[in-house]
Amino acid sequence: MNENIFYTYIYLDPRKLGLYQYGNYTFEYEPFYVGKGKGNRLNEHLYIVKKENCKSENNYRDYKIRNILDENFKPIILKVEENLFEQEALNLEIWLIWAIGRANLHTGILTNLTDGGDGVSGRIISERERQRMIDWGKNNSLGEKNGMFGKTHSSETKMKISEKLRVVMKGKLTGEKNGMFGKTLSAEARKKIGDSFRGKTSHMKGKSYDEIHGKEKAEYLRESHSRRMTGSENPIFGIQRSEETREKIGKKNKGKIRTKEVREEMSKVRKGKPSGNKGKKFKWSDEDRIRLYADRFKKKKVDK
Repeated sequence: MNENIFYTYIYLDPRKLGLYQYGNYTFEYEPFYVGKGKGNRLNEHLYIVKKENCKSENNYRDYKIRNILDENFKPIILKVEENLFEQEALNLEIWLIWAIGRANLHTGILTNLTDGGDGVSGRIISERERQRMIDWGKNNSLGEKNGMFGKTHSSETKMKISEKLRVVMKGKLTGEKNGMFGKTLSAEARKKIGDSFRGKTSHMKGKSYDEIHGKEKAEYLRESHSRRMTGSENPIFGIQRSEETREKIGKKNKGKIRTKEVREEMSKVRKGKPSGNKGKKFKWSDEDRIRLYADRFKKKKVDK
């Protein structure tokens, strides 16, 4: 079929945020399936999983989609390239599967069970031709022919890429387009999620951002998070917390003692910044004074 009505699509896991770059393609969520098609092909896998007693040729992919749906999320489905001729879509599908790698072969994270090129209007791709397509992708996207060869994205550029992707994803994941729109997790679902993490030790426990991600990436992540939580970007921007909410926060934090290391880190962050309470006068009640001195006494005992 010699028409440019085809596209190459990709499924992303909305639970796994990050920066995933393959050649000239960057995704803000972890990819788990690559395909090629036309019309509404990219949504078929989702419909199959939602239908009862409907089987497909890839149980591995369907299991992944079902897990995402069970946690009240929805897979992010993107067209990587569109308005392609069939052979072009096929070439890109094969190259992306090769670049990202297949989980069943322990070469990557995709749930694809083949190297691509299986649905070309009934045509069977020979191993020799498949290798030729991979080589084509290598020759046009890797090494010195890649626009990023020998270069590294600066923290500023990474932030710009992330911001651009975030705006795109925001349009796909906010409001009615979000799989959780109008829904609330049931107590059973929350318990299930909690149980899945209970007893597991995070690989990040006891480590700083610098140790986990490296100094440059850690700095980029801090800047990115700070930017997203500042001003109108902050989810509670312009919202006044109720007295009840403030009391709940106070009760939750009551009795917590910060370690010396945490206090030193907080002091570094605040150093040179004006206090929000500077110039204000407070009237302390006797109860507040007693609690304040008691807290200080506890902290001195911990430092000793």
